[in-house]
Amino acid sequence: MAWVVYITVSAIIVIGLLVLGEFLGKKKPTTLKGIPFECGIIPVETSSQNFGVPYFGYALLFLIIDVDIIFFYFLIGIKISFYYFLLIFLFILLGFLGILYSYKLGVFKWD
Repeated sequence: MAWVVYITVSAIIVIGLLVLGEFLGKKKPTTLKGIPFECGIIPVETSSQNFGVPYFGYALLFLIIDVDIIFFYFLIGIKISFYYFLLIFLFILLGFLGILYSYKLGVFKWD
């Protein structure tokens, strides 16, 4: 029951600060404030670059592997029983299936 109070109070604080910032914040947009600022140099052309679709595939693959590694750190100190062995096996299997799915989509082909 204490977690309900904790989540409610946290949500009230976050929403309250957002509303307070919206009302008290100064809103004077100018063209100078609208341009990107990088090392004091005024940009002369657009700064956006187009990234290829395979880049995002590699990023998703990295996230799959990275999340697997993070969760394995929590399993280092656990006494291994059959339940935890099954849990680790299922987690590795799901990660492997994610990598196989990305291979099937053609993520590893950088044309």
